[in-house]
Amino acid sequence: MTEGARRLRYSRQARLVEVGDAGQERLAAMEATVAAEGLTGWVAARYLAGAGVGALVVRDDAAAQAARAVDGALPVRVAPRGAPGELHGLIARAGLH
Repeated sequence: MTEGARRLRYSRQARLVEVGDAGQERLAAMEATVAAEGLTGWVAARYLAGAGVGALVVRDDAAAQAARAVDGALPVRVAPRGAPGELHGLIARAGLH
């Protein structure tokens, strides 16, 4: 997605005082981790993709497909099942442990 297309896509939320251009730029620079699976992970991935996060790490393919349906250019990685090391590492680096 070009920068102009990205600005147009997220222009409504960037106009919010609580978000603004700076907040939207921070969202675009973020990598979010969705630890939930199933419907909860699917919904969270769709909302994060719609908000304009830069990249996602998810737990299952359904969540990955949901995020890609919103933004086909969004980098989405699926953390391997039974090997939560990547997920735990991201959570620890984000200070969410």
